Amino acid sequence: MKHLLIAVSLLLILPLASIEYKHYHRSPSRENVPRQFVSKGVSLSGNQLSDTNIFHIMMYLESKLSPSSEIDDAYRLMGNILQRVQLKVTPTMDVEIKLKTIYDIITTEMGYKYEAGINTLCASMERSRLDCDIGGYLFIAVAMEMDWPLYAVEAPRHLFVRWDDGNTILNFETTSGTASSNIAYLREMKLDSKRLNSGLYLKNLTWEQLVSNFYQNVGNEMTLRKRYPEALELLSRAIELNPGDPDGYVNRSNVLTALEQYRKAIDDCDRALSINPNETSALINRGTAKDQLGDQQGAIEDARKALKLEPDNPNIWFNMGLFHKNMGETRLALEDYTKALQLDSNYARAYISRGFVFLDRQELDLAERDFRSALQIDPNDPEPYVFLGNLYYRQENLSAALSYFDQALSRTPADIGTRYNRAVVKSRMNDYSGALSDYNQVLAENPDNPDALLNRGLIHSQLGDEEAAIRDYTKALESNPDNPGALYSNRGLSYQSLGKLKPAIEDYTRAIGYMKDDASLYYNRGNARYESGDDREAMEDYTQAIDKGFEESAVYYNRAIVYRRMEKFKKAVADASWAVQIDPKYSEAWLLLAMLKQETEDFKGALESIERAIRLNSDNAFSYINRANIKYRLDNYSGALNDINRAFVLDPSLLNDYKEFQQHLINLVERQ
Repeated sequence: MKHLLIAVSLLLILPLASIEYKHYHRSPSRENVPRQFVSKGVSLSGNQLSDTNIFHIMMYLESKLSPSSEIDDAYRLMGNILQRVQLKVTPTMDVEIKLKTIYDIITTEMGYKYEAGINTLCASMERSRLDCDIGGYLFIAVAMEMDWPLYAVEAPRHLFVRWDDGNTILNFETTSGTASSNIAYLREMKLDSKRLNSGLYLKNLTWEQLVSNFYQNVGNEMTLRKRYPEALELLSRAIELNPGDPDGYVNRSNVLTALEQYRKAIDDCDRALSINPNETSALINRGTAKDQLGDQQGAIEDARKALKLEPDNPNIWFNMGLFHKNMGETRLALEDYTKALQLDSNYARAYISRGFVFLDRQELDLAERDFRSALQIDPNDPEPYVFLGNLYYRQENLSAALSYFDQALSRTPADIGTRYNRAVVKSRMNDYSGALSDYNQVLAENPDNPDALLNRGLIHSQLGDEEAAIRDYTKALESNPDNPGALYSNRGLSYQSLGKLKPAIEDYTRAIGYMKDDASLYYNRGNARYESGDDREAMEDYTQAIDKGFEESAVYYNRAIVYRRMEKFKKAVADASWAVQIDPKYSEAWLLLAMLKQETEDFKGALESIERAIRLNSDNAFSYINRANIKYRLDNYSGALNDINRAFVLDPSLLNDYKEFQQHLINLVERQ
């Protein structure tokens, strides 16, 4: 896209060679513009526009991007401009005055201003802004109806118009309403003789070359909207129409890079450089493709070549920073981004990228400063909100992270990456229904995303829908995930929750095949084997979990239960003792330890343990039953009776099982 603005007011002096003195009168039909489309356009423009006007091709291509209502408005705008020109311009009027009249109509009367980087007329109308390309095309469309010898002309990253009837030759800047000379372009754009003689610049564009520009503009807009297959088709047609234009290859290389067709992107950049060895955009794009292929050194070499041509181009320094970052040279990357910002203090993407490096280096204050600077430059750009969300997530400030992800999504609702991040935050905040809604939208766009399927499965499990969780884990496993072990592990937990112990054990075993050193897998498999009655295998799994560093009190507690069932009371006591040592507030472990000490007839030790259990949980009726039994063995019958009565108050259902014991204690107390 050509976007350099020139504001030099010098009359053209030098004639050009090989000029064709003809106008752009070829029919749009060659570009497959439907006849009914042309007819409608002629009607909407107030019968001012002929059916052979090149404007129809421009609108037909834009119709691939914009709704018909906007295309209709564009035709009406064109008709309005043309009608005013026809009323104000006379045949005897000076050439420069004729062109200045068009400029005044568009700017003064209709309120349009000039701004670089706008690819389509419909986008221009929405903002009342035009860039050099769109403004130039409007001039050409008017000239075709007025039968004027007006041509589009290219300079590096710029387009202007030229009146050329073989006698009068006038360059005219549609961005400033002034005439300019070739000498001015040579000076302002630093065009040396080699670049001028290449035939790329300062020559009248042919019909094919002009239409090629239309295709490039719409193709570039498709690229910005990530509609890559359509962009590729349009830019390929642009190259067919004008194979000698390096811009076509450069623009197509952007699409090929986005499609991860990096070698084809490099080929396109090579073609562009064979046409114009000084095409810095081709060098940068080729470097980007090389970088993606892992050739960071080759990428940096291309960036250095580009810097020799344009040492003050902040875009080149920015890309150099990207390449250094991907090499792991974060210090050099920071220097490159800082240089880009010194050249352009409003370079929002440089702030974002430098902030991202600071984020990686855990320099969170500096990262936040850069993201906020980017936000001040362009509050509508979603990226700073996304990175601020990530930053606050790292700081465990979940509410702030959620707020920034919300703001990012309000600007780009279709961004599934940000929606995925928001789902993660919502799940961390226990907003499982909100997280589920976000994961559903992510998976509607990408049904085979294994990470989203895994996380949605976890949400289903949290919400108690283990069957849905199993379906998600199973689908994720069919998508060649990077983390099959985690999927098997979580599916095993879901099977176990449903009491399906055999498939649970099988999944834990598969997970162990991928993550042999994950102690929690042995613990979970041990639990499933314990539930299935396989005490020996359960004991071995718990032992492996402990050997691999699983120092949770629960694993010792569970192994103690297994040892107890295996009547290995000494080992059971040791494990229960470790459980309460790791977690002194583990009331169930104190209760188990009391029961084990009873069984080994250490009644005083049992009494100490059961009293710790009761202090931690005074509402457990079964603890009072056990303390009653211990006191009974220590001949404290009244104390035992008090505990039995307390147990019945807490859980009356125990009365049936322990009524005889209660009566026995009553009898003993009465005898004392």
